Amino acid sequence: MGSGRGEPSGCVPSDAVMSYVCPLSCSWCLTGDVVAVFESFTSEARVSIENGKGAARVLRSNCVGTEHILLGVLHDRSGMSCRILEEFGLTASSVRREIERTISPSVTEGGAHVSFSLHARSALEAARLMATLMRASGVGNEHLVLGVMGEIGGGAVRVVSDLCPSPGKIRADLLSAMAKEDSRSGGNLAIDTRVAAVEERLQAIERALNGREGLES
Repeated sequence: MGSGRGEPSGCVPSDAVMSYVCPLSCSWCLTGDVVAVFESFTSEARVSIENGKGAARVLRSNCVGTEHILLGVLHDRSGMSCRILEEFGLTASSVRREIERTISPSVTEGGAHVSFSLHARSALEAARLMATLMRASGVGNEHLVLGVMGEIGGGAVRVVSDLCPSPGKIRADLLSAMAKEDSRSGGNLAIDTRVAAVEERLQAIERALNGREGLES
């Protein structure tokens, strides 16, 4: 049984008016320019998020949290992100066990509806911003990992911190691998410089999400 340390933020209701448009064309999200945003995610990233949604259902959660997105990424064992995570002992099985151990199920009786937590939505927006400022061709799994690991209050950070003694090294190794890919493709702006610009903008997003959470609680 879990200890009840689920993500502190609630799920985003379908009628929430937020500037962020869900990239997954989910039936419970607002319409709008959904297709354009969805197309900015790579096919691998879309599969990872779909896997995360499935993991949330299997683990009996009303919300798709950052920990479920991380678990979704780990199902793609052919990718760079999964390889780096596994080098630190983060496998799909170990992360799932840690989620089951530390985060209590939240599904109410008869509840089959799964929404994204505020932390997960913020992480997806972070991933999109990172990909844009890093001049990537699409939002990939590597951006998803950076996004979920940047959500300090999210379940992914707690799970990773419990399983890995040096979570900061994961981010450093991932950025290093991305920089090598970037240099091979002709990139000329340091990854760290781009990430710093992203993180500065994310502070405003986090403040907006926290303010909305206060209104909904």
